[in-house]
Amino acid sequence: MATKFITFLGIGSPRLVAKQREQGVAHPLGYQDLPHYIEGWSLCQTPFAQEAAIIASGVDFDQFIILITPESGELHRAPLLQRLQARGVPASQVRWVPIDSADQSLAAQQAWFHAILDAIDPGDTVVFDFTHGFRSVPIVLSTAISFLLKAKPFNLLHAFYTFVDFESQTADLVDLVRFYEINQWADALHSLNRSGDAIGLAQLAQASGQHAFPTLANDELVQALHELTRAIKDVDMNGVANRACAALAIVRAQLDNPDLDPAERRLLESVDQKFGPLARADSGKIDHGYFQTQLAFAEQMIANGLRMQAYTVMRELIGSIGILGAEPKYRDADRSTGTGRSARGQYAEPFFSMCTFAESKWSFPGKKGERVEEMRPLWESLARAGLQEPLNSIAITIKKGRNGLNHGWTSVNPNQAREPDQASEHLAQLREIIDGIERAGLLDQTG
Repeated sequence: MATKFITFLGIGSPRLVAKQREQGVAHPLGYQDLPHYIEGWSLCQTPFAQEAAIIASGVDFDQFIILITPESGELHRAPLLQRLQARGVPASQVRWVPIDSADQSLAAQQAWFHAILDAIDPGDTVVFDFTHGFRSVPIVLSTAISFLLKAKPFNLLHAFYTFVDFESQTADLVDLVRFYEINQWADALHSLNRSGDAIGLAQLAQASGQHAFPTLANDELVQALHELTRAIKDVDMNGVANRACAALAIVRAQLDNPDLDPAERRLLESVDQKFGPLARADSGKIDHGYFQTQLAFAEQMIANGLRMQAYTVMRELIGSIGILGAEPKYRDADRSTGTGRSARGQYAEPFFSMCTFAESKWSFPGKKGERVEEMRPLWESLARAGLQEPLNSIAITIKKGRNGLNHGWTSVNPNQAREPDQASEHLAQLREIIDGIERAGLLDQTG
């Protein structure tokens, strides 16, 4: 890993060169010798923006990579090298990369692109200077940066551009690194919207410090996003609502700030929009809030392409219906307690089996048989509400789909076409059943 400075050396103003030649200047330059500043701070007086950018970087470089054309090399290579050497840069650290200004073909520009790719190694710290870029050079450099940040992750420290104020006869450097960080944030946002993965945003917030989005560089928010994403990946049905509430409470507090940067606001709104349906108050019991959260959880899994996890949520949701028919000790227990957790094995599992077999084929020995009898009034209420048959159908479908995914479809003939993904349709059917349970007043079931 090394610290590198990458720039392009131009020819500057042909008129200025011609004028100096008319005046008998032995070594004319295409750039004016001007005082250079950054954010009001004086850097140096120099005809070369590269020299000022090196000073503004505030780091010791291991290598200087300079793209030059035959014309710019003839005019400026020697005087720029002289100024760099005067600042302690040995000639051996300067690498000149020739490009042909006359050849603007796609092949030539791809060659420049690959030259930049070859110059950077993973883990390098790099400063780019675009000031002398002409025609497509800035586009090629910019594309190389965006590509390398993904393909060969490196630390982009600065991206300088210098402009001249002809009225005051000064030159000012601007650091454009923020715009490349915005691209990284956009990639993280894309990952969030595509897969529900907030870790990319959280890691970027930690790494970015005070550059692009300082509001997101919040330790509390970073931790909350990590925990929320872990709950989603782990299919933590009991914990996801609280994790989402904790993360979005921080997000919404930031959104209340009227001075929030518009780009930061857009990112935070995306987080809020993505996870908002999961952020419901959780009583800890099997109730309206629980069922709605799990339906939203399954919907998000489907949207993220996580079909097996979606079927897991739907399977557990069906089993949870059985707890509505449990004795009060279990029905009213907080799901996080030992009693609440044991309700799953004692009621949810037998109830799912009840849903996947015809009643004539039920066989529940011992304690499970006792629990089934406890849930029988609920089962009969479901029948009267017209929900028993659709519950049977969807439970069998979900069991089949989840088992296929769980076992890698190893029991299926590989030459046999599998059914298309219908997880969204299955979730819609399950949602209708839950709505029916609420309409029938079965959430108040006393058993």
